[in-house]
Amino acid sequence: RPRSILTLEGPLRLSVRLVQCGNQRCEHMTLYRDTNQIVLTIDGLQPEKGHETLYVVREVTQKRVWFAEPLLSGATDEIRTLFVRAKEIADGLGLKVVQWISDKQDAFLKSVADVFPDVPDRFCANHFFRDLAKPVLALDSTAKKKMRAKIRGLRALEREVLEARQAHKTKSNDDINVVNEVAEGSSLAGDSGAVVLDYCSAVRGILNDNHGGPCNPPGIRMVDALADVQDSLGRIAASGKSGPALSLLNRLKGFIDRGVAEQQDTFSRVRTYTAHVREVVKIMSVDEGASLADREPLFASKIAELQSLSDDKTCKDMAKMMKSFQVGLFAGAELTDYPYDNLNLERWFRLPKSHERRIHGHHHAGIRIVREGATLIPTLDAHAQHPGVFTKDDLVGFATATAPASQIASQQRHGVMQKARSKKTTRTPESTGRTYPHAQ
Repeated sequence: RPRSILTLEGPLRLSVRLVQCGNQRCEHMTLYRDTNQIVLTIDGLQPEKGHETLYVVREVTQKRVWFAEPLLSGATDEIRTLFVRAKEIADGLGLKVVQWISDKQDAFLKSVADVFPDVPDRFCANHFFRDLAKPVLALDSTAKKKMRAKIRGLRALEREVLEARQAHKTKSNDDINVVNEVAEGSSLAGDSGAVVLDYCSAVRGILNDNHGGPCNPPGIRMVDALADVQDSLGRIAASGKSGPALSLLNRLKGFIDRGVAEQQDTFSRVRTYTAHVREVVKIMSVDEGASLADREPLFASKIAELQSLSDDKTCKDMAKMMKSFQVGLFAGAELTDYPYDNLNLERWFRLPKSHERRIHGHHHAGIRIVREGATLIPTLDAHAQHPGVFTKDDLVGFATATAPASQIASQQRHGVMQKARSKKTTRTPESTGRTYPHAQ
């Protein structure tokens, strides 16, 4: 949809019109006709470290983005302006904000307390799970790297098969009468060699898989997948057969056994810690049916259990993390009809990210999403909510709209940064039009 309407005009101008449409007619929105209570969420998007962060404020009950704004830093004074703007919009619509959902950033906490003093600020459970599992994932990552470093030699096995195939092909071309003789002399040139290559490819795919999360650490996933390969290779070895291919598969099994064995104790600890994380996730899970207030005693009991394991530093750190999040996780426990985390907003971020990837074809979203996010984000949200394609008649009333000041400033900063690092520009006092004192 976005591409079809972008053919009418430039993407920036169209984005400006749509976002200005939303801002200028905000008081006429009919979405909140039947309600006067809303829940707001806020989160930041920073594709590249060192650049600006795009902060997005989204309303939960109607699943609409209210606005997005790039900020140079996450200082409290700058973040506070976002909450002030959200309050102005809510007051203009006659809506009461009954809850905020955010991650545990100090600037968010101070801003909510200042601008919305009587509104509970619930910490996002999804952010909490990630923070809780950080020491576990760090341990898992270290063990995974060491294990991968020991599982070497895949390329050497593949090379033997490929060389056998090449020799078979060369001799076959020289004398067609020796085809059968060559094939018998090297089974690696046939299906047996293909099996070796398939096993090597499977192991390489497992070693390159970094997917996972708090409840399924990547290293544990890798060990479990390698265990399946080990079982399969063990059955082949137990068959009692022999041959070049069987010899290569035995060597492959030895590589895996060596890598897994050296990190077995570490991964055993990771499994224990992950079991604790899963218990906490289960306590906080909406699917469990219990109200948020009923879960708090279970949460406190889990903290006490981890604190009792005082000899284990990781368990002690997990208990400390749970304690620091406890108040925010159960804030506004009486508001049972609203989400418990910011996950919907994080999932919504996939829309602008995928849009950017389609535009430039790169895997990375890039920083344009931040520079033009003040108009791009609401535009994409409008497309997601609009039943069809926006027409020229839909946009003609906003021909004189201009980009928000934050977006213009962000684009100007980007232009200066580009010139500063450009090799084609001679950065001299004369080129900038400024005068500098001469060195003494």
